[in-house]
Amino acid sequence: MTAPTRRTRTIMWKSFFLASGMFACVLGIELLVIDSATILPLNGRGSSHVFTAPDWAPWTLISAGAVTVLHFATLPKALLKD
Repeated sequence: MTAPTRRTRTIMWKSFFLASGMFACVLGIELLVIDSATILPLNGRGSSHVFTAPDWAPWTLISAGAVTVLHFATLPKALLKD
């Protein structure tokens, strides 16, 4: 089996950062919508935990995700040449 080319590795990094940026945006939007979330244990035993995000978290996640996605969209195509 041959080793992956530089182009393939570059495309995968771009895909990773696009997915990370989109995930951060979606998580930030979700935190804007909900006030708190109750985390229950999977086995049903133990106590539940209430998670409340700080006020700055949604806007930070949205802005960091948007910058990451915009950076992905504006990368020069020259990076993908062999």
